[in-house]
Amino acid sequence: MYSREKNYAKAILYADSAIKLADALGDKMSYARETGNLSGYYSSIGKYDQALSYGLRAIELNKTLGNTKSVGFNLQNVSSAYAKKGNTRQAKGYGLASLKIGQDLKMPEIQRDASEGLSEIYEALNMPDSALYYYKRAALLKDSINNSRKRDEIARLSIQYEFDKKETGYKQQQVLADEQLKQQRLQLALNAEQLNASIRLRSLQQVQLQNEKLQKEEKQKLLLIAENNGKLQSVKVKQLSQQQRLNKLELKQLWLYAVLAIVILLSILLFFHNKYRIRQLRFKNTLQQQLSESELKAIRSQMNPHFIFNVLNSIESYIMDNDKKIASRLIQKFAALSRLILENSTKSLVIAEREWKAIKLYTELEAMRYNNTFSYEFKLDERIELKELLLPPMLIQPLIENAILHGLIVETRADAHLLVSLERNQTGICITVTDNGIGFGNRQNPKSIFQKGIKEKSMGLESIRERIAMINKQAPANKASFSIKPGSNGIGTVAIICLPVVSNL
Repeated sequence: MYSREKNYAKAILYADSAIKLADALGDKMSYARETGNLSGYYSSIGKYDQALSYGLRAIELNKTLGNTKSVGFNLQNVSSAYAKKGNTRQAKGYGLASLKIGQDLKMPEIQRDASEGLSEIYEALNMPDSALYYYKRAALLKDSINNSRKRDEIARLSIQYEFDKKETGYKQQQVLADEQLKQQRLQLALNAEQLNASIRLRSLQQVQLQNEKLQKEEKQKLLLIAENNGKLQSVKVKQLSQQQRLNKLELKQLWLYAVLAIVILLSILLFFHNKYRIRQLRFKNTLQQQLSESELKAIRSQMNPHFIFNVLNSIESYIMDNDKKIASRLIQKFAALSRLILENSTKSLVIAEREWKAIKLYTELEAMRYNNTFSYEFKLDERIELKELLLPPMLIQPLIENAILHGLIVETRADAHLLVSLERNQTGICITVTDNGIGFGNRQNPKSIFQKGIKEKSMGLESIRERIAMINKQAPANKASFSIKPGSNGIGTVAIICLPVVSNL
């Protein structure tokens, strides 16, 4: 099929696969046939050396198998390949051999292809008489083949016509027989229906007689029932009047019971409602007290004496060194931070923009205080609008403080870095504080740290855990969480606080 479509690349691919299968199965006839086909395909795409190789092999295979017809076609393929390569002597010899086999087998197709090839070969040899002779011979063979095909087609059509004619007659007879059979069946069904109708008529007459008897008996029963109903009616009237009186008494009694039940139920509900409100008020007061204590701890954690003392010392140092610009910046940032912390501490929730600004100021002050020995970065999720979000105040700062004091400045390193990120997830928001300091669980001994002016023990983590617990008690449906873990490859520390979203809108 690919060969007829002149897609010789595909034809060669499938013919090659067929040869391999035939060789594996030991099918010599198929192997020889596909070898000859490959010769023709390669000749069609101009690969004449491969065409000759497959053609000569096919000739030998078909001679061994005694398949003279295929040898005739193979000889013509080889002749054509030699002619296209310009080797007219070899082409003429194979072409004449193919013509002889066609004549011996009396096969017009082989004679036609061989004559066409010889006509082209003699024309290339400048022998016009021989070229014209074989050209005319090829034309006569084509006409003969076409006429033979036409005669075969006419004979086939005649046979088909006779067959269709007989088939139509048989079908008409069959239809007629089927129609007669249907009529017979309809007649039988009609006879059976008439018989059933007569049987049903007799049955109907018998039923009518039985109904007349039953109707007479029914009339007698109705007369007796009417007499009894008259007697019962007077009795029912008396019972009805008595029942009405009882119903009125029962209705009054039910109303009384219903009013008493409602009063008792309302009293019980009011009692439990008051009890529940008292518990809720006590619980809220307890939570508020605990939250206030936690926030005070957070304030003390943020504004611890060491931090204030060191910032003031740094300011004094810059003033003494006549670096008034840096001293002024420190004073401005320290004042802004102090004001933000004091303002935020009066509320349980503040606008996230203010809290974000406060932790930025705190980090800048710490970086300046430690001579910029570490770098820092604040990353904000693009989906978060800080002005529309509320956060608990003074909750993130202790994590930044611990990252700086217990991680980044303990051991001096050139790439010390602090990263604070605020991201949105499916359940709420998460604040992550990451440092690449000495690592979680690798702190120096407390004395050496204390000598550097760092708090011996941070109260911030305990305060964070207490406040997370308070948040979860206030909103059990949306759980807040707090976790600390070592950083990647054991370097540094990662602290994460996840909170439910509280909108400012």
